[in-house]
Amino acid sequence: GAVMIYGTNTLPPTPPVLFTVFGIGAAFFGLFLWARRNPFPAAVVGLVLFVSVHLFEAVMDPHSLYRGLIMKAIVIVVLARAVSQTGRYRQLLRSSAGR
Repeated sequence: GAVMIYGTNTLPPTPPVLFTVFGIGAAFFGLFLWARRNPFPAAVVGLVLFVSVHLFEAVMDPHSLYRGLIMKAIVIVVLARAVSQTGRYRQLLRSSAGR
């Protein structure tokens, strides 16, 4: 969202904006690495982080909620499915370990 908002502006983005955008990107890259070892909590944190960032952005600029709405919905669905599927996988592992 912030890249799109400030990317169309004629002024260069300020250091706090760049720090925020790249910080969020770094957080999701860290979640990618974490998910390779422990996917369930990484998927939960990713979903919470994604929704929180966009809710905060919507509070700051209500029109941002509609920008990229389809892409936001797709990402939320994919992350929610990741949480669901990794939860099922954990249950499967627990039930097979109990045999």
